Amino acid sequence: MHAGRRRHYRRHTDLQQNQLSRRGSRVYALAGHLSVWLPERALAGAVVSLFVEKVPVYYVYAIGLTAWVATLVLYIVLFLATFGRRPDRGLLFAFIVGSPFFFKNFLFSIGHFDIYGCTFGLIALLIRTSPVYLVIMTTGCAVLLLMNHLHLLLYIPTITFIVIIRYYILLPTSHGKMLAGIGALAILSAIFLTVLLANSTVPPETLFAYMKTRALDPLGAEFLRIWYWELSVETPQVWAAFPKRALRIPVYFALLALHLPLIVFFKDTVRAIAAQQERMLVLIGLALITAAHPIMWAVIHDQARLVSSWAVCMLLSMHAAMLLPTRPGAAPGNIDSRRINRLFAWSVTFVPRVGIVVPF
Repeated sequence: MHAGRRRHYRRHTDLQQNQLSRRGSRVYALAGHLSVWLPERALAGAVVSLFVEKVPVYYVYAIGLTAWVATLVLYIVLFLATFGRRPDRGLLFAFIVGSPFFFKNFLFSIGHFDIYGCTFGLIALLIRTSPVYLVIMTTGCAVLLLMNHLHLLLYIPTITFIVIIRYYILLPTSHGKMLAGIGALAILSAIFLTVLLANSTVPPETLFAYMKTRALDPLGAEFLRIWYWELSVETPQVWAAFPKRALRIPVYFALLALHLPLIVFFKDTVRAIAAQQERMLVLIGLALITAAHPIMWAVIHDQARLVSSWAVCMLLSMHAAMLLPTRPGAAPGNIDSRRINRLFAWSVTFVPRVGIVVPF
């Protein structure tokens, strides 16, 4: 922290303790073990602290595994709703669910909150587009920002794309709906800015002492740097490590090549969209969603995790695109079951998770 801030809080020790006693149980309930759940991402800790005073380490895995199972169930429901229950959909299912970018990677990144963005994206695709649809979507995106403000670039662009297709293109549009959409974006922008500036306002040693009182298991001081993260410090570290990590870039392309039959299937899906304006909208949406990810790659160490999230966003976006009207007989029914595609599907299924920082 800055020296001026340190001096300020040394002169106001009583104020520090009062702030911690009032808000600490909500802000730092899970801080003892979820090293990526920052004070500025306090929603999960606030919810858990309503029920427990001290946090054991297994809560990380219990909460994360519950979210993982729920997301898997939601995707199966979406898959069946989109492609039907025909047995010849097994190859398509293997490519998606067996992908190292999808559920396998979520299982090892459950403490990073990425899976909650995917979960809400699936909800955006599944629930009815009732008059309160936009309210539900705005509330869900606000929750995501309070869990992890990086969702502004991570999953909220994809959720916005889904909302545009389901709520604005497939339903009649009015000036009121347009104004409501602008208002929703303004609300989310304000929440993002508020959360972004909400780093811990107490010295590191004070925060660490309080965290230890809420943790049932040993807690290392090395995690404190995350609570005092600054872009000006993190970005040079990311770029310093880039030359070494760049050697792994071909691995990402190799993994994408294994998904080639799925990529071709999605390409044919976009080409089959009946209206040219809607095809262009889908392509622009995919480009904007993709453009948001390099911004995070430039300032965050977890490039492998971010690449996986990008692939998941592409999948969710394609499900949204499949809702648009298509030319008669033009939409692809399935992935060709020829031998080479089955080989690709088996390869994708047996590849382990991509990883968090670097692949494998």
